[in-house]
This record gives sequence, structure tokens and C-alpha cells, in this order.
Amino acid sequence: MNLDHIGYITDSIEDASATFQALGYTPAPVVDFPAHRCHISFLHKQDEHNIELVEPYEDNKSLRKLLKNGTTPYHLCYEVQDIHQACEELVSQDYLQLSQPLPAPAFDNRLICYLWHRTIGYIELLSAK
Repeated sequence: MNLDHIGYITDSIEDASATFQALGYTPAPVVDFPAHRCHISFLHKQDEHNIELVEPYEDNKSLRKLLKNGTTPYHLCYEVQDIHQACEELVSQDYLQLSQPLPAPAFDNRLICYLWHRTIGYIELLSAK
């Protein structure tokens, strides 16, 4: 597994993006992700991990709950060669699989899957190119 990005939950991609831009990051366009009821945008900086900004739809109560502390990191995303095998391995290590792998528009429809572990929280898996 290789770290691909750090996901931040925010109530305003525009505001959070401006703050990261002041730190030298370059934003990508905002992408609508209806399957997860959110908008996302990536920020890039040479020789740094990418940042993903996630702005939940108003009706996305599960992600909106995470905003109680404001904009904050909430998941790490790891790129994996075989997402199905990686999910199986993590489930056998007491991770709870929160979704089946599904295509993600922001990643050229590569598969993603979310899992949760009681000691580290949320992780996202991303199938390799």
C-alpha cells in the first residue's frame, strides 16, 4: 500500500482550497461525487502528498457529523494493486468495510472503497492505475 492522499472534510472547498493555496498547493477542479453525496477537489504540491477536500452535500448526515470540529483531516487513502484482495485482508484484521468498491469520477473511475478501524479511524483504498 502506498499513501496517495490525505482527505480533509470541509464545509467549504473554496475556503479550504484558498488556505492550502497560500501554503503552495495548486487546486484541481471540483468534482461532483453523487454516489458518496459530496463534492471533492484535489490539491497538489511538488514532492508532497496530495490533499483531498471533501465537502458533503447538505443531506449527507454521516459526513456532516465529522464537521463538528471544523475542517479537519479524516482519512488516509492508500493505492493498492488489488482492491478486492486488500479489502479481504483488512477485514481479516478487524477493519469494518463500509462500502463495496465502486468507480470514483475523480480517479478516472478507478475503484475506491472505505474501511474503518477502531484505533485509526477511516481509510480509503484506491485501485492502482
